[in-house]
This record gives sequence, structure tokens and C-alpha cells, in this order.
Amino acid sequence: MDWRYPLTNCIYRPISRPLAGLLATHAVTPNSVTYVTGLLGIAAGLLFATDFLLLGLVFTFLTMVFDCVDGDLARIRSMATRRGSYLDSFLDRVVDAALVLGLVVADPTHLSLIGGFTLTGMFLVSYSRTKAEAVGVDCRVGLATRDVRLLIIFVAVIASLLYAEAIYYAFLVLMMASFGTAVHRAAYSMKALSSKE
Repeated sequence: MDWRYPLTNCIYRPISRPLAGLLATHAVTPNSVTYVTGLLGIAAGLLFATDFLLLGLVFTFLTMVFDCVDGDLARIRSMATRRGSYLDSFLDRVVDAALVLGLVVADPTHLSLIGGFTLTGMFLVSYSRTKAEAVGVDCRVGLATRDVRLLIIFVAVIASLLYAEAIYYAFLVLMMASFGTAVHRAAYSMKALSSKE
């Protein structure tokens, strides 16, 4: 098992695969599932912003399960396309932004600055891999995978019910882990590219 994706391997996939199998018997396309995933993620962010934290976590969980369902469904029905991959990646970033911004809106005085840096770092993690793959480098290195980032958010939101500063410190950890991973991926990609030239 890939330790960088603990939630996907241990929780999301065991749910998403049977669900995808069920949807495969109906006229449901992978892209329609992807759109639903994006809407669920935006709803989760809005729930965070309005202090419905536990309900926001439920919607976040559903978002991640359905984020696996679309890929599983595409494989079952042999409908995997570059268009679908692009849409999935784009809406993943929309959901990431919705979750972080939702938490920031709930406590802008304490979280605006750290939230902005955290979101920047998270986007750089994704961009550094996407750009590397665009130039032919398989860049899967680094600690701050999307699974790990969302696991930190999950734990932080639950902990914030008992300790008000939990989200601030979670953002601090996310920021450092994300920038560290982005730099790691950039260095790895530059080394790989230099060996090809």
C-alpha cells in the first residue's frame, strides 16, 4: 500500500469501487460524477464558513469518496479521457480552495494570512507535479499529497471543537509541508530533466 495515500487506500476506495459498480449499471457518466464531486466540495466549504463544522466534514468525506468514484467508473466503463482527467484535476483545486477559504471565512482575524500562504503552498504542490508531468517527468515524490493534506484538515476541524487554535496550527503544518513538498518536487524534476539533456 502506498503510505502517501492512506485515506484513499483504506477508506475511500473500499466505498467508491462498489458504488462505481452500481452506477455503471445506470446511465451515469464519469464527468457527471465529477461535477457532483465539485458541488459537494463547494458545499463543504460553505458549511465550514458558516460554522457547521461537523456537517462540513461529512460533505468533505463524501467529496473525497465521489472523487474516487468518477475514476473507478471511468475504468469500469472504459470511458477514461483526457478531458475527464483535466476536469477532475481542475475541480480538485476548486474544492481545495473552497475548504481552506471556508475555514478562513469562519475566523478571518486569525486565519486570513496563514490561510493564504497555506492555499498557495497547496496549489504549488499540485502545479509542480502537473508541470513536471507535462515535460515528461513522473513526479510523485513528497509528503504533502492530497490525502495527507485533507487528513490534516479533518483532524484539525475535529480538534477545533475542543481547542480553538487547532485550525491555525494545522494551517501552519500544511503550509510548511506543502512548500517543502513543492520545493522537493521542483528539485527532483530539475534533476530528472538535467539527466535527459
